[in-house]
Amino acid sequence: MLRQIFIISLLFAVCVQANAADRPFSGAQLVDQLPTETLVYVRIPHPNGLLGTAKGNALDPVLSNPDRAEMVDRIISSAFDRLGQLEPELIAPSTNLLNSVRSPIEVAVVSTPGPVGVVSFVIPGEDSTDFEQWFTDLVALAPEPGVALTAQDGGLFAVDGTPAPAFAHFDGTTGSVKFLVGQALDLAAAERTVQMLDGGGEIQKEIATIDESGQGFVTWANVEQSLPMAQLFVPMEQYALLQQLGIESMRSIQFGLGVANGRSTLGARASFLPGTERKLPVFEHELGARGAGTLETVIQMAFPSEKDWLFVEELIEQNLEGDSWAEFQAGKSTLIDVYGLDLQLMTRALGPDITFFVDSVGDYIAVKIRDQKAYNAWLERLESASHVRIESRRVGRQDVKTAVIKEYIPSPNELPSENFENTQRWIALLEDLDDRLYWTEEKGYLYVSGLPQPLMARSRERKRVEVGEWLEAQQGADLSSVLFGASWNAQHLPRRLYYGYLSVLQILADVGDVPFDMFDMPTANALDLPAESSMGIAIHMGQEFVGVDITSESSPLDLVFGAGTGGTAAVALTGVLAAIAIPAYEDYTIRTEVSVRLTEAVVARDAMNRFYAQNGRFPNADESEQMEVSIGIDGLRIVPNEATIEVGFDPVTNDEKLLGGLLILSAYPTESGSVEWSCAATFEDAYLPSFCRDGYLPEAF
Repeated sequence: MLRQIFIISLLFAVCVQANAADRPFSGAQLVDQLPTETLVYVRIPHPNGLLGTAKGNALDPVLSNPDRAEMVDRIISSAFDRLGQLEPELIAPSTNLLNSVRSPIEVAVVSTPGPVGVVSFVIPGEDSTDFEQWFTDLVALAPEPGVALTAQDGGLFAVDGTPAPAFAHFDGTTGSVKFLVGQALDLAAAERTVQMLDGGGEIQKEIATIDESGQGFVTWANVEQSLPMAQLFVPMEQYALLQQLGIESMRSIQFGLGVANGRSTLGARASFLPGTERKLPVFEHELGARGAGTLETVIQMAFPSEKDWLFVEELIEQNLEGDSWAEFQAGKSTLIDVYGLDLQLMTRALGPDITFFVDSVGDYIAVKIRDQKAYNAWLERLESASHVRIESRRVGRQDVKTAVIKEYIPSPNELPSENFENTQRWIALLEDLDDRLYWTEEKGYLYVSGLPQPLMARSRERKRVEVGEWLEAQQGADLSSVLFGASWNAQHLPRRLYYGYLSVLQILADVGDVPFDMFDMPTANALDLPAESSMGIAIHMGQEFVGVDITSESSPLDLVFGAGTGGTAAVALTGVLAAIAIPAYEDYTIRTEVSVRLTEAVVARDAMNRFYAQNGRFPNADESEQMEVSIGIDGLRIVPNEATIEVGFDPVTNDEKLLGGLLILSAYPTESGSVEWSCAATFEDAYLPSFCRDGYLPEAF
């Protein structure tokens, strides 16, 4: 089928130039006529549609002027003519086609029930005679003439001499040409196909989230109807993975570049069938957090629900072996006791909204209180944690709470006895270095900052701006179902885009050897282009669809070119947040895992101390093996006849930074008959407790 469509498309590419002014340039038409039986739809934009047609974005003041539109049309047409003259046999067929077509080129595959390819576009002709002449001229320029039209009943034409059965249909009212091709196509099937193209419009509704201008590039595929065929060609293992991702609940997928809701959009989406079970998480944000004064940037993220967290725990339990699950639970208990980090209670209490603000008073985060009772219970858990102290202070009209968080310091009996006094002095210093987190509670949200000043300034600023209203009214952005999304304002983007557009016109005018007086074009100020433009990025996880898109009031390419300091700052800010938060969390989990293994090593250390006190030596091979069995810790080894304990991570971790790593405790008998211990590791010191860093590592390592 694809080969047949390609052959027919090559025939179209040798058409002669028609008078472009005979019919104004139009948008896509076929997409509004496609039935639900459509399998695939592709729209290929025309250069005139991209450069010379108003599409509902920031360049409309330029492109909506008829005189300028005619000038752009002439420049593009002349540029194609000049390019065609360079290689008449190779380039001219394509450039002549572009000069005769007055719309995007649309390609679709419909089921009638057999698959039929449809290629559609608009030409300047007004009746069947014009169409036949157009086609005759096309065939005359073909490398191998012999293709001809034969008129049929019902306004159809048989296309004779093609590799596969083909028919053509022309609508003189709109100038729309439709070529049909299919291996089993006959006149009856062609008539049935044309009758099916009666204006369903469902596909246009789906792709309108990416392009509603009719001029953009769009690809759409019907997943629901394509799955039976896909199962014949996709390996079972890969299809099983697609099933886990929920492909059988998908209606369609689409991606493209266009204009939607007044914003240029580069996006990809997958839509789901109504009433089907979702495999992926669903986020629904209230967007009720309020900024202070004037908003500049909003970054919206999702906090998982208690159900999501329990699902993650279930996956962890299924993939852990041996005693790893018990160790995982022990680690959870340590986090709760030391820092009050009860993740199940937190996910019940908070979310799904997490909103990062840049506004008139500073930078800070808002977190939605999901369940007030659970939040109060979590506060009590924080207050009872051994390393957290909660304080409260009145600032203006609000209470500002402070969580003072102390670093976890091991108990004295876990410390090496060598240089014990120096170690204690360092620990005393660390105990005085506290982390602090500040927050206020306002209308169902927590406003959180690493410093109190933004919250103090917020309490004095009376003006509040709800983030949902700001996103809708000012930014044209929908972040109501995102896993991650951001929207910000960048200065002077419309002006930069307009001046870049003028540069492109100058190049095309030079190529086409067309007079073009740049001084006749208005300035950005004369066009009253806005001083700034909204931009955004979003990863959607909604009930009806998932997807990712980049939007701009001017052009998605502004994210890369000419974004200005505002856009650059917002993107940089997002990058900085990710660069700090993600590695910090990863390091925290690794350090927690190391702490758990170190606690297990202390059990072996105490056993070695007892053995040495009773025997005046360290255990031999048999005694070491018996001691390992009695302790019963995976990955633990007592080196025979040596004062060394090794604790490996391979049996209990999947973290690449710990795989192959060892914790090593080395003993040193003293003159008094006791034993001192040194702690070291074969991996980075950054993941070790402070008293273990720079410890003695035996020469064998």
